[in-house]
Amino acid sequence: MKKLLVILVAIAASALVMSQYSGQAAAKGGDGIPLEELAGNYSTTAQGSLSVCLDKTKLFATPRVFAVIDCGNAKEIAIPQNYLQAGEVTRDEAGNSCSTFTTVQASLPVDDTPPFVLVARHNVATVTYDASTGTGDSSVTTYVGGTCNGSTFDKMGVAIATGTSKSHFVASGGGRRIDFVVTSLISYVTDTTGNLIGDFSISGTQLQQ
Repeated sequence: MKKLLVILVAIAASALVMSQYSGQAAAKGGDGIPLEELAGNYSTTAQGSLSVCLDKTKLFATPRVFAVIDCGNAKEIAIPQNYLQAGEVTRDEAGNSCSTFTTVQASLPVDDTPPFVLVARHNVATVTYDASTGTGDSSVTTYVGGTCNGSTFDKMGVAIATGTSKSHFVASGGGRRIDFVVTSLISYVTDTTGNLIGDFSISGTQLQQ
C-alpha cells in the first residue's frame, strides 16, 4: 500500500509539472512572437531563379552588347538566370533592417560565359508585422555602395530600386529563424524608371547569429 501511495504521488507530481509546462507553453504560444524578438544579427541566404530583360537588337548585333532594357519594351528578350545570395542582416526592435550581401547570377543553360557576381549590395527594409502569427511583409530598397551601421544605412549609396521590392516572411523558433519569399522584385533600368527583372521565383532563410 505504501509503495502504491508513493507511485500515485509521483504520478500526480509529474502530471502537475506537465500541466504547468503545458500552460506556460500555451501562454507563450498565445502571445506569438513580438516584433522586438526579431531584433539582432542574422545570416541570410536566398536562392531561386529570375529572368533579366536585354535589348535583343543589341544582343544579336555585331559586336554583341549586353544592354538591359525594360521588360515591357517590344525590343526585350528575357534571359533566364539562376540566383544565389549570401550575407548578413541586422534588425532593430521596430522592424527596420539593413543587410549586406553578395549575389551570383548564372544564365541558363549554363555555358562558357561567366556569371554576374555582385558584391556588397545592401537591402534596407521596413516591415508590417502580425505578432500573433509571426508573419509580416517587408518593403525593400536596394542600394549599390554605402554602408550599413547596424540596422540603419548611411544613404551614401545609389538606389537601384526604391521600396517596390517586397517579401513575405514568417518567424519561428522565438524569432531565431525567419523564412521569406520574394513577392515583388524591381531593378531600375535608368536611375528611377523601368524594371529589368521579368519572371522570378526566389525564397530564403535568415538565422539569428
